[in-house]
Amino acid sequence: MASEKAVYPIHVSPKIVKQGFGYKLCGFLIALEAWRRGLTVKLEDASFKRYSISDNNTEVRFIRSRSSLTKNKAIVITKNKQLTREYLQAAGVPTPAGKLFESCNLKDIEKFASEIGFPVVLKPLDGSLGNGVVTDISGSESLAEAFDYVHNKLGFKKLVLEKQVWGDDFRAFVIAGRVASVVKRVPANVVGDGKSTISELIDQKNAERKLNPFLSTGLIKKDEEVNRYVEKNGFTMSSVILQGEKLRLRGKANASAGADVIDVTDSIPEFAKDAAVRAVSCIPDLAYCGVDVMYDEATNSCHIIELNAQSQIGVNIYPSEGEGKDLARAIVDTCFPNSPYIKNKFDSKLVFDTSSLSKAFMSHSVEKIVLRKPSLANLKKIKRSYCVFSTSDVLLKKKISVLLKDHNVDGFISKKDNDFQLMVSGDVKEVESFFGKFFDSLSEVNLMFTKRWVGLVKSGFFINLS
Repeated sequence: MASEKAVYPIHVSPKIVKQGFGYKLCGFLIALEAWRRGLTVKLEDASFKRYSISDNNTEVRFIRSRSSLTKNKAIVITKNKQLTREYLQAAGVPTPAGKLFESCNLKDIEKFASEIGFPVVLKPLDGSLGNGVVTDISGSESLAEAFDYVHNKLGFKKLVLEKQVWGDDFRAFVIAGRVASVVKRVPANVVGDGKSTISELIDQKNAERKLNPFLSTGLIKKDEEVNRYVEKNGFTMSSVILQGEKLRLRGKANASAGADVIDVTDSIPEFAKDAAVRAVSCIPDLAYCGVDVMYDEATNSCHIIELNAQSQIGVNIYPSEGEGKDLARAIVDTCFPNSPYIKNKFDSKLVFDTSSLSKAFMSHSVEKIVLRKPSLANLKKIKRSYCVFSTSDVLLKKKISVLLKDHNVDGFISKKDNDFQLMVSGDVKEVESFFGKFFDSLSEVNLMFTKRWVGLVKSGFFINLS
């Protein structure tokens, strides 16, 4: 559960994936799903940008969410917006008319704009995250301004001009020939409560977004564009807007720029989903993909705007409203159909420790790390015990280390003030044996209490007695 407006898959709740917030989220989620299934996960960096997953027969390499099942040809096509358009048009998939300009001659661009008719959109050939995209260009003067901004100020050398199409902005995720998730992206906005200033409403919304594993990196910045929208509506940042009044703060609906994300998988029309599926299927060797769809409810029409072979799956898993869909599980299912998710062997409270991974990579002592596999025991036979005790025995670390050689358990022992905290997790017999032998080995002990551990468990055993 996320909030009253959003529901996330419980096994990847914000608390469980706290170590993966931000830009490492896509890779972290896929690696976590694979690791929990007992697949071999090999990391090449601490940010989960490059890693591989393998079973006994197959190895699949990843760059964030994109797997090696997607071949180079598909990557080249989807990175090139004009080439993508040509494939879509050849397959009869609805997409806006447009043209590539490699020489970036403004007069040529203006001529084509007059041919297809204003309004138009100007964007880089291979941009991402909405960077450099200028929409709703209504005439030659505004086109010249957009050209100066994208080409001269941002430095993009190859530009695409296309016909502006209207509607709401959606991101569909297509995998295994079906749409697994669709979210609607609504430009950054605040809703008045009748007492808070616009500036305070932005702060409040950002505080909520910081709790969301994906949206935490897409806060609403009080920049020039936001100030312009506020002023355009006759307000200042110090204005108080009426309760329930919605104030738009940006033009584009990018989650990275503060947009709301609403799950609409079950409500968007089937023909729009079908267009997304056909768009992905017409690109050779494209295993799965995020598809940007512009859908206009008034005209009941849609256009495919862009394909994203390296999609941010967090936008579909952690919406700000609606039920998130577990795309990490869908990706692992597709890459490893012979290693399915098995419920009674899936431990949603077991995670790997990213801090120790980061330290190892930062030390430059390793180039790759293979994650220690979790024990895939029947969950009904797992025991997790936590206790607090005191002792004057000075050989705790040595005694724990000896026991760990013979017991396959996870957990930790740490010291707080004059007391020790011990948590052990694993097969019932292993945990009971560990506890029994440990306390029998102590010269004297005062056991204050023992209880069942209900929190997360990091794979491995961590000793902190300093």
